[in-house]
Amino acid sequence: MQLPKITLPEGKSEVELPVNQFSFDDLVRRLDVDARTLIDIFGLKMIYLMLLTGKGLEFDRLREYTASEDATSIDWNATARMAKPYIKVFDEERMLDVILAVDVSNTMLLGTTEMVKTQYAALVAGVMAFVGVNSGDKVGLLLFSDKVTAFVEPSSTMDDYYTKIKIITDKKHYGGKKNWSCVPKAVLSSFGPDTVLFIISDFIGMGNKEFAGDLSKFTTKFKKVFGIMVRDPRDSYLPEGVGSVYLADPNTGEVNLVNVDSIREKYAEAALKEEMAVQKAFQNTGQEFFKIYTNEDFITAFTNYFELVAL
Repeated sequence: MQLPKITLPEGKSEVELPVNQFSFDDLVRRLDVDARTLIDIFGLKMIYLMLLTGKGLEFDRLREYTASEDATSIDWNATARMAKPYIKVFDEERMLDVILAVDVSNTMLLGTTEMVKTQYAALVAGVMAFVGVNSGDKVGLLLFSDKVTAFVEPSSTMDDYYTKIKIITDKKHYGGKKNWSCVPKAVLSSFGPDTVLFIISDFIGMGNKEFAGDLSKFTTKFKKVFGIMVRDPRDSYLPEGVGSVYLADPNTGEVNLVNVDSIREKYAEAALKEEMAVQKAFQNTGQEFFKIYTNEDFITAFTNYFELVAL
């Protein structure tokens, strides 16, 4: 049976999607609470090293603290003995380029919970940026859809951290079809072995051989790659008893009347197949992968993940 289609208004080639995003002030307030809560639970460096290496830190030596460093790294016992501030140095420490590649394409603009995926992804990226900068590493930001819509070079200053937050809350950078290939083109030739790449996306349309191949290239060149899949519950399953509704393809703008109940099972199967393909691509290359839904509490989900990593 041919499904009826909606004709778009004259001059329109696609459906215009609303961009729901945090304001700068709202995101800064939320990040201040969430990042500091995680730090209070685990300690700043412990979070970071568990993420990057899957293990804790091994003490190497003490060195004198400088005013430009994070005060939470001060070893107060050593400071009391020596009458001046000292910090512990660990053998895994080195200055890294941490690249946060955040998906801002049309599929990320959708959501059925308190936060749409773009907001949740901004929160995740902001926490990672905060932890990275406060760990002494250089953090860069890359937003992508069908192209790189914004890029900020890696930096370790708090001023540049706030610049990244301003950019990630600017709605003009959001929307467009998803074209993953713009990311490897942007980062593979620009960064070296002391690079950690965070890919924050719903990964819709990315469970394919092309993405798996790019992930292998990243693994060969970079220190670590970390995939954080941010999904709305409706990305994985559809509710019962909905009946027929009009659904729009966020990439093509095509709108069809669909009987949701008739496709629920096939939809869930297809969604799970794609999610597992993405997860397998990370696992096959020895990289980290974490899926989180937008209706999950951010702190609880991350705390549970960190505890698993530490086992």
